[in-house]
Amino acid sequence: MSFRGTSGQGMMTTAMAIDPTKHAGLERVGDFPFAVFASTDVVPRARDIAERGARALRFLGSALDVEPELALLVLAPDDWEGRASHPVYGMPNYDGAGNLVVAGAPSDFWRGFVGLVAETQPDALSMLTEAYKVDGEIDLSPFFDLLAIHEMGHRLHQVGVVRFPRLRTTTAGISVASTRLPSACTTPVARWYSGVSGTGSASPTRNSSLPSTR
Repeated sequence: MSFRGTSGQGMMTTAMAIDPTKHAGLERVGDFPFAVFASTDVVPRARDIAERGARALRFLGSALDVEPELALLVLAPDDWEGRASHPVYGMPNYDGAGNLVVAGAPSDFWRGFVGLVAETQPDALSMLTEAYKVDGEIDLSPFFDLLAIHEMGHRLHQVGVVRFPRLRTTTAGISVASTRLPSACTTPVARWYSGVSGTGSASPTRNSSLPSTR
């Protein structure tokens, strides 16, 4: 399994390889620049998330001159346990072994953010309503779908050629920039999700000596 790019890293090490054991029992989806696996009942959504991820990877690959191998797993609730590295369904995560794991169906975790925004910053609730109201309810699925790109940032960091100052803020910014969505549509939720209040950060740089911690 080779590492594509011009970073001088050569062949991928064992730490960079993708763990394929979590792919068993899932459906292989489409033809993308990375492997995509999904639970059967969320395949259409997996395609949408993967198409956005492919655009982001082209953007990041061009900007950073690197293209790591990775796999995207879009899961239904019954397939979450044993594959995700976070116990809460709907919490996007990177397993440290090349797999970006996201939910393919709405979750109570996502719904909880609406109450959090209403309680801590009521003025922002109208912004959420404008951006995410579907059939009379606020549905944050489009925001959490973006976080597949956030998890891609962790993969770039792990392979050791990219350094993200203030990693969470930078990868959240990448999520917005690479999908060309207005920042107003994502900023209120991104602040609570990331645990930061700032929206700016230094540009990412390549660094081959960094540890692979989140």
